[in-house]
Amino acid sequence: MRSLLARWKVRHLFGAWLGYWAVLAAVTLTPAAVAIWKVTGSGAKGSASINAGDGGLHAIVTTPASTLWEMSVPLTTVVLAIAGPPLLLWVCWLLSASASRDLGEQRPAEQLASGDELPLQRRDRARDAMR
Repeated sequence: MRSLLARWKVRHLFGAWLGYWAVLAAVTLTPAAVAIWKVTGSGAKGSASINAGDGGLHAIVTTPASTLWEMSVPLTTVVLAIAGPPLLLWVCWLLSASASRDLGEQRPAEQLASGDELPLQRRDRARDAMR
């Protein structure tokens, strides 16, 4: 039986990537969006900033009285979070599709045991053409 990933087509892979990125953005940016919404509401005072430097990314949302939200992330963490899981999923998809294709070229046991003449497969034709 073929694995789930072996049955996936390219559109399934892209869909999984987009789903992952949507969940990643929702989990990471929702608290920031709520804080920014509080600061930019009518009559509210505050500031929001994002900085990139040697230490990575630093974002902060403040009011005159307090800090509503703050996040500091090394740049390598950002890159790995964005690209790591989709790249790993792609490698697993390639390996499972390749393994499934190799298994699919083997002849079923019922054909081997029937004693009837077996239909030629592509590799058999190529081998016979070289003789």
